[in-house]
Amino acid sequence: MSKLKADVIRYSKKLNITNLSALRSGNISVRAKEKGVDGFYITPSGMKYSTLKIKDITKQTPDCSVITFEMPASLTQAFYYTQGQHLTLKAIIDGQDTRRSYSICSSMVDNQWQVAVKKIPGGVFSSYVNDVLQPGDTLEVMPPSGKFGVPISTQEKTYIAFVAGSGITPVLSMIKTHLAKEPKARFKLFYLNRTVKSIIFKEQIEQLRNQYFGRLEIFIS
Repeated sequence: MSKLKADVIRYSKKLNITNLSALRSGNISVRAKEKGVDGFYITPSGMKYSTLKIKDITKQTPDCSVITFEMPASLTQAFYYTQGQHLTLKAIIDGQDTRRSYSICSSMVDNQWQVAVKKIPGGVFSSYVNDVLQPGDTLEVMPPSGKFGVPISTQEKTYIAFVAGSGITPVLSMIKTHLAKEPKARFKLFYLNRTVKSIIFKEQIEQLRNQYFGRLEIFIS
């Protein structure tokens, strides 16, 4: 057994987590459905967190906030990301070292670093972000990681995405990036939501449809 996997098991026992539903190599994540636990992350040695200031935090829906990070010039290279990647955030909440990963919803085309955090019942980190975090506060953030998504293509392509709820976050980054960097690309988005009020990024998606008129088709229900 690797030391990393052993650490996962050790931490899971410490938090009384019995339902381990995912173990991934690299940034190993442990997800659990125990009350008050919405997942936690163990970081391999050699990967470092950086302290980033919250430039802005805005509400997309009553239970979803978007964090915009202020990125120092000295960290832009380390924090360069591709569409579909995520950031792992860390904070001390109620005296506990708490870590979560959230998909990046912005694009390097806009030179922004943003993640969307939807509040979930009993979610320690998501509640902290939506109820406590303010502009000017800081979070510990790990450089982008993950391989969800496809590379930029030089060929004419049509991308199709089916998403529901907060699953829009990484796909929004893909829409922005592919349509900006691939002049002949087209994108079809099928976006399912429970109610109209729960639609995350509704206005931004409409703006993108106008910006890329004829190239971005949206089907929201």
